[in-house]
Amino acid sequence: MIHRRRFGSPLPKNPSAKDARSSIYLVCFMMLFWTLSEGMVSFIVPLRIAEAGFSDTMLGIIIGTSSIAGALFDLVACRVFKNTFYKRIFGLMFILCLIFPLILMQATTLVAFVIGMAVWGIYWDLRNIGNFDYIARTTEKEGSVHAFGLVQVFQSIGWILGPILVGFLAGEAVGWEPFAAIYIFLGLGIVFYVLLCLWKGNSKQKPELDELEPCRRGSWSEARMMGLLAFALFPALFGIFFINFVDSFFWSIGPLFAEELGLGVFAGLFMTAWSLPAILLGWQAGKVALKFGKERVAYGAQFLAVLCLIPIFLVSTIGIAVIALIFVAASFTALAIPAYQSMFTDYIQERKDLAKEIEGLEDLYTNLGYVFGPMLAGLSADLLGYGQTFSLLGIVVGVAAALLYWANKNKKLAFHQKAPPLICDV
Repeated sequence: MIHRRRFGSPLPKNPSAKDARSSIYLVCFMMLFWTLSEGMVSFIVPLRIAEAGFSDTMLGIIIGTSSIAGALFDLVACRVFKNTFYKRIFGLMFILCLIFPLILMQATTLVAFVIGMAVWGIYWDLRNIGNFDYIARTTEKEGSVHAFGLVQVFQSIGWILGPILVGFLAGEAVGWEPFAAIYIFLGLGIVFYVLLCLWKGNSKQKPELDELEPCRRGSWSEARMMGLLAFALFPALFGIFFINFVDSFFWSIGPLFAEELGLGVFAGLFMTAWSLPAILLGWQAGKVALKFGKERVAYGAQFLAVLCLIPIFLVSTIGIAVIALIFVAASFTALAIPAYQSMFTDYIQERKDLAKEIEGLEDLYTNLGYVFGPMLAGLSADLLGYGQTFSLLGIVVGVAAALLYWANKNKKLAFHQKAPPLICDV
């Protein structure tokens, strides 16, 4: 991730394993309540924009500005933050989280929504920075995958329950009730944040010097280095792009499609179907990848996932059928995402001197997926309708996924053979 590239803590001097095991659950519960509130926010945002009278095209553009703001924040934050200690980062995140619902409640104009999206994009980046910094400081390398996985499980629970709660609280229009629930969950998250700050075991955490010598590059050398590395990382980078591109469609127009399906208070089940498989199958992703191979699972599962989206336009009037197709698509996606993440971990292990650059490119393509996805989702929904948009998404990304699978299968050189040497000006 670009957050580790820009802010990644040097190799940490870790506290005792007991301290790390104890404090990780404080982070998990903090993230659980944060994602409960954020799951509600993510469901409400497109509804509020639509209520303000904006078209689906403008909805996609407005939501896309949040990722643009996050990408711009990545570029300047390294100059703003001299120290990214997770306590400070999480504190700033919660401050912005408390501000955003206030903006969302009152926003009726384009400028107000764009300001809100900027706040939204920034505190999402802060969440990622804080998580990476915490785990880097408190967890040994051998346990980092488990730590990230544990946090991800708690976050997935929030993503599932949040939209369901909105479905029961919002009704036909977004009133004050969902916003009250958002602040209740944020308050509970802040309680665990305070407990994390008071946790005595954290006082033992001290960063060490990075093992690698710093490498300084000018703008031209940086662009050349990243271009060569992006070529070496093909097609994995495009796989990451399309995974997030598809996800952005669901979080942009999914809530509106759910309302159109006429599910009433069960509209939240639409997004639950997209989120639940991450919990059910995430634990088994490692076994599947071990049996079939990481690359085959990543590209193959991604291809099968988008194939499940193609029939949606045929059953777009049958809510339960749409939800079933989405659940199956999400199940394959839940296998593909960890496989992709593990592939990039392997690339970093092969070329530790390029670790920051690899992480940066991975996050760049993630951000691009969330920039272009909402914009194209809104435009397509305006022109074709929601069901047809998801079917078209399945066709387009299905073709792309098939080409990526073919390109990966027929590549002649492994990453460590294609990766460029480290370029330094000084």
